[in-house]
Amino acid sequence: MRITKRQLQSLISEAMPPGGVPDVVGAVTGVPQGNIQNLIDEYKEWAVEYMGTPSGANSTSVMATWIVLKGLSEQHDIHEDMAEEFGFTHEDLMREIKHAQKEHDAGRSLSESARAGELMLIWNELQEGDLIDVDSDYNFYSRVRIIQKLEDVSRESGLDPGPGFIGKEASGDEIVFSVEDVDPDSYEKYAMAETKKYKRKKAMKITNGQLKSLIREAILEQTAPANVVEITSPEASEQTISAAWPDGVMYNGEKVFDIFYSGNAMDAAWSFVEREGYSDGQESYLGYDPDMDVFFMGFDVFPDDDDGFGGGGGLAAGGEMESLVIELRGDGTPMEVLGSFPGGMYPAGLKGIKAEVPGILNVRLD
Repeated sequence: MRITKRQLQSLISEAMPPGGVPDVVGAVTGVPQGNIQNLIDEYKEWAVEYMGTPSGANSTSVMATWIVLKGLSEQHDIHEDMAEEFGFTHEDLMREIKHAQKEHDAGRSLSESARAGELMLIWNELQEGDLIDVDSDYNFYSRVRIIQKLEDVSRESGLDPGPGFIGKEASGDEIVFSVEDVDPDSYEKYAMAETKKYKRKKAMKITNGQLKSLIREAILEQTAPANVVEITSPEASEQTISAAWPDGVMYNGEKVFDIFYSGNAMDAAWSFVEREGYSDGQESYLGYDPDMDVFFMGFDVFPDDDDGFGGGGGLAAGGEMESLVIELRGDGTPMEVLGSFPGGMYPAGLKGIKAEVPGILNVRLD
């Protein structure tokens, strides 16, 4: 091998570190200062910039590209040291070096290859969760969901070294594939489809009333008793109501018993009764009119009777028992008095209700 004077001067200049002492060992071996760690650090810095990721150096194909570009293809001691440092086998690295050298000799080194650049762009763009088609030499897999990115697929499979992915098919089977097998058009197709699907879901709106109804239905499905009747249904009758009372009688999906016999509901009803002039008695009836969509509650009561000394007369004062019937909304709120009937709810009050509201359904008879 002959070398010109100018080439020798260039080599000496490149090997001259600060301070003026020539790095003779580095010039001859390709290892700066004769320390393999310096070469490894240089490679790591280059690989991170080349791959665009901190783990870019962890690939035999990337290392082989750098070795070829550095002109170290025949430095097998360097190959072995660097392979050992990154956990590669020397055989795998040499296979990639030969491939990279052929590309380089043909004027198509990886750093200059448009295809290689395109593949790296694809690999960097795709992320876990993306949906793609995989078209390998022997099989075609559609709608594969990426679950892991791989710096080097050869570590997880028998594929040639290089970047790729682990994906899951619709069947649930997992496959390892190279980035070269990804159909880039499929990524765009599925991404657009999922975007449209998301927009459709986002466009769906639900009112508070609908949401409450859905929640009630879900609760009913899980907790409903064996015998249930919706009192607003045309199929509801006094027989079906009686059979389902108290836990299975519903009004718009809510238990009628809870609406009208909770502590707050009864307090409101009794406050209304007291304002009508009755301070003693008991609740004894509940009915529902499907035509007007209202409820009626009946009470056996005794009217207040002032005895002249500021005391209520009531039963102790010889007052006669009456039946008082009030109208209530579906949420349990008292609205007005339907009427009062002498002699109590049974039978006088019940007859009076039937006369005033012929279509009423008896819900609770005491």
